[in-house]
Amino acid sequence: MKVLHTLLHGLWLGDGLPHRHEQMLGILSRPPFRGRTDALALFREATLLRETRRFAEALTTIDQALELLPPGDPAVHDDLVRERALTLMARDGAATHSPG
Repeated sequence: MKVLHTLLHGLWLGDGLPHRHEQMLGILSRPPFRGRTDALALFREATLLRETRRFAEALTTIDQALELLPPGDPAVHDDLVRERALTLMARDGAATHSPG
């Protein structure tokens, strides 16, 4: 599991890597992440979803990750709150700039 978390973290940081999103989705679809019970993996998935403009899915994933956090885990909680803010800003910005 630590190796998969390390790979996922490296890809998460590797903006501009070819096929980055597909590789991250591949890791996230494998055990132990397939069960969607790892808050940190869900945080990384939410970032991926925001980057691919899947805002509703990103917000749902953030909510799921927040529910999984144990009490007193402020670091991941703060990351999720920041990701929620970034997702909402990206969503609102996309709506403002969409034709129609």
